[in-house]
Amino acid sequence: MTYQNLSPKPYLTKNGVNYLLQYDSSNGAARLIQENAPARTRPIYEDGNWTSAATGEIVNLSEKISIHNNIQKSVQNAHKAGGGNAKGLKLGLWAASSQQGNVPGATNIELPNSSNGNSTSGGGISGFFGSILNADETLKNISVSNENLYGPSNERTLFKGKDLRYPEDLKVNEQDILVISQHRYSPPLGQDFLSSDFADIIKGGFLRRTDFLKEELGTVFFPMPNSLVEGKDAGWGSDNMTNLAGALTNVALKNTEALGIAGGFGGLLGGIAQKKFGVGNPLAGAKAGVQAAAYGILASGVMQQGAQDAQALFGTSLISNIIGLTGYEVPTETILSRGAGIVPNENLELLFTGPQLRSFSLTYRLTARSKKEAEKIRLIIRFFKQGMSPKKRKGAAGARSYFLGTPNVFRLKFLTVGMSEIEGVSKFKTCALTSFQTDYTPDGFWSAYTQGQPVSTRITMNFAELEPIYDTDYQENVFEDTGLSPVKDTEIGY
Repeated sequence: MTYQNLSPKPYLTKNGVNYLLQYDSSNGAARLIQENAPARTRPIYEDGNWTSAATGEIVNLSEKISIHNNIQKSVQNAHKAGGGNAKGLKLGLWAASSQQGNVPGATNIELPNSSNGNSTSGGGISGFFGSILNADETLKNISVSNENLYGPSNERTLFKGKDLRYPEDLKVNEQDILVISQHRYSPPLGQDFLSSDFADIIKGGFLRRTDFLKEELGTVFFPMPNSLVEGKDAGWGSDNMTNLAGALTNVALKNTEALGIAGGFGGLLGGIAQKKFGVGNPLAGAKAGVQAAAYGILASGVMQQGAQDAQALFGTSLISNIIGLTGYEVPTETILSRGAGIVPNENLELLFTGPQLRSFSLTYRLTARSKKEAEKIRLIIRFFKQGMSPKKRKGAAGARSYFLGTPNVFRLKFLTVGMSEIEGVSKFKTCALTSFQTDYTPDGFWSAYTQGQPVSTRITMNFAELEPIYDTDYQENVFEDTGLSPVKDTEIGY
């Protein structure tokens, strides 16, 4: 990216730190970043959104909205001054004049207007086809994690800043507790998936940025659970490879060029046969050519080495294939077992197949001892049930929604006196709440106060981590924007 600094310079000063507003006209990107920032410093504002890096700098929502609107105007002016669309300059949809006045993160996607087919400002037929031909930009603009597009408007007012603790006399600073915070989800691979260069992905793979922790929607405080069990798994599976299969693999690896040529000739012959006689096809011919060449090279090697066991295995394998042409299946193992009382050594081995995602459950019994505590219990239950629900486009209940937004996600921390993490208990990565069970009759019968408030309710929460645990997670050196907690040498870690 090639950014240019926009006036004034610095654009913003907060807590004695200067920030520059930078705009890249080649792709429409804009950011507010610390002046003379060290390498890999994250902007506090990027493409119409305040990032998690701004949390400690700008906490006032009205100030964020004001600065956002000013940035929109500055970027619009820079785009216009440079020649705009006529000069091939890009302007992010979030910064378009039609979006002026929106709060940070809100982008209204406009439908094409058939009566304005010559429009070049994002509407009309040109804008419609432009969104199709620039699908990556369209995906950037349609963010299902954006609270201003998806999710009920009462989410913040219900949970954020509320004292959601059970029991109500829980001493959060003086005892061991479980803290569960709720956050909006944003695709952890989204930034790399849509913005990274092809070469970066090919050479290094994707960078997983867990930026969904940028805003906390509410926090629940519980005492330590009576049952806390977690387990880690790794994917391992058995794998078989006979000596003949291993030899054939060796042949393919060392004779790739010869097999490729054989496939080319086979495809050529298949094409001639198809054109002249109307039978076969080039692909089948290429496959047959490779098979014949591979078997030929393998047979030559077996005969040259004079390996009796290999000759027996190779011969019975050919016989098995020949019999298969008649419609009968007689495996190589059957021929060897019946004929000589032996079977091929399959070199059985347990191999690593991939990481596993960790899941666990927590159960709490919530007993209301006062009217105030009953109100908190109801709100805590709603906190989890509403947070785990798929998001629809904002509007009245039952209104239509073209897309569904990802439910909110949760962070769990076990804290001790002084709100420091417990070193002797496992850490957890960001989790999805996969199921939530509510038992309103935990004693096997209905028992309630006035107005039907259950005396006691048992809740069971089933969580699953969003990403596997890797060996590099067990260190204090944490990569930026991953949402991971440093692990000290004295901690169990993940």
